Amino acid sequence: MKVVFVNPVIDPHVNPGLIYVMTAVEKEHQIKLLDFAHHYTNYRSYIHEQLDFRPDVIAVTANSFSFAYGLEVTKVIKQIHPKALSIFGGMQPTLLPEETISNPLVDAICIGEGEVSLPEFLHKLQSGKEPVVEGMWFKKAGKTVKTSLRPFFPDLDKLFFPNWDHYNIEDYFATNMHLYRGLMHLISRGCPYSCSYCSEKIIREKIPGKYYRVRSPGNIIEEVKHNKRKYFHRGLRGVSLFALTFGLEDSFVEEFCFRYKQEGLHREMPWSFQTRIDKITEKKVRMVAEAGCALIAFGIESGDDMMRNQVYKKNFSREQIFKAVSLLREYNIIWSTNIIIGGPGETKMSIENSFKLLDELKPNKRYFFFYQPLPLTELSGGKKKMNFDDVCGFWNVPRTGTGKLSLSCLKRIKWKIFLEEFLRIVKKGFGLRGVLFFWDFLKFIFGVKGSRIHPLKHPYSLMELGQRKVDRLDFLNQRLVFFRRYFQPEDINPEEIKILYEDNSTFFGSERDHPS
Repeated sequence: MKVVFVNPVIDPHVNPGLIYVMTAVEKEHQIKLLDFAHHYTNYRSYIHEQLDFRPDVIAVTANSFSFAYGLEVTKVIKQIHPKALSIFGGMQPTLLPEETISNPLVDAICIGEGEVSLPEFLHKLQSGKEPVVEGMWFKKAGKTVKTSLRPFFPDLDKLFFPNWDHYNIEDYFATNMHLYRGLMHLISRGCPYSCSYCSEKIIREKIPGKYYRVRSPGNIIEEVKHNKRKYFHRGLRGVSLFALTFGLEDSFVEEFCFRYKQEGLHREMPWSFQTRIDKITEKKVRMVAEAGCALIAFGIESGDDMMRNQVYKKNFSREQIFKAVSLLREYNIIWSTNIIIGGPGETKMSIENSFKLLDELKPNKRYFFFYQPLPLTELSGGKKKMNFDDVCGFWNVPRTGTGKLSLSCLKRIKWKIFLEEFLRIVKKGFGLRGVLFFWDFLKFIFGVKGSRIHPLKHPYSLMELGQRKVDRLDFLNQRLVFFRRYFQPEDINPEEIKILYEDNSTFFGSERDHPS
């Protein structure tokens, strides 16, 4: 069968579930990916350009944000190929199966993980059998055929390594704001925590089986080596380890770091991960730093103790935050954090407390998100619908008042934050690049191979190009030296300019900025 997969998320990040399902399905079927992460502004023409494929099945991944857009894409595809069967998977049908399958554009849904369910469903369809499969609902003669839930896939090591060939990975390299030229590598699935704004707890309680599962370090290392062999020539230079909370077990971190260094990957493939503040210890930070970790991300969520711990239920203290940041600075690891604005009970004072905390901490990267009343979560009061006045805004759009602040007030705060962050970036960029920063910025805005905003401070980033080992503390200074030399090109060897340019030397990292 011919299956077209649709990623309707208007956000340049890889969907960690979709690529695994695609890899499983393509073992028996012909597949094609419509990836709207980089094509959302001209989606109709993009669909028409790609659909000489003539699909039998439309497989759409959707969450609460992208469901409406996924329906619109499905509608356009069905106008071209009306006999194609539409199947929706992801968070939206898993959380709200009845509401999802009731839509006339949806023919079937996958509830939970799809690596086993969808291939079985397609195999039965192709064989002419009724596709009764665990975890799949489908419509028949105007009625919905429901099946039992499929338990979580127990052993992540048995999953196929994701096949990135269907993605234009150069686009993802160029827009990766966390790690330069990094590809996502799955570490674990699920989360044992119960933050009040998050859907993970709902999924954990709904689907049978063990929710939190971790791959073995050896299996992860083999995938890194596999992708390095396959995609290094296309620009792969980093590893984004994907786990909702990395490093819950000290033994896992210790074995992973040992093997990563043993394979020599720490000299060629810097890596990043996401974790919790209370999981950052001196021992772990030392191990990951020695193994080539370049960046650690974590969510502070609020600088106000009441909002952070009583509303969002993060349950860590201000002292733990400062201790963790101090450790990361001691070991010269870049770190990023995010703040949620507009949760229930939020006030102007609590928002101000968040900004004050960030000013004290001075993160390398900081992100602001507005609270989203995700379906069925504790903070949303178990409601099933979000207020979508902007389906493209995702986390950047306030959708509800706080009880203390109105929605219109939050929208004004949004633009104030946007302006302050823009001016902060302009100041930093102008300091690094002078007037050329504005050229880089225009290319970034218009999608001309723009990349991360901050130079990557990693000791081995130039190894494969210049065979030089740069000390972690001096790496940013080396960049600044180059920028000064760049303004006076007669003072530097042209070959050295080329080498440094190939290592993403522009402020926004345009990989096509090679001087003539």
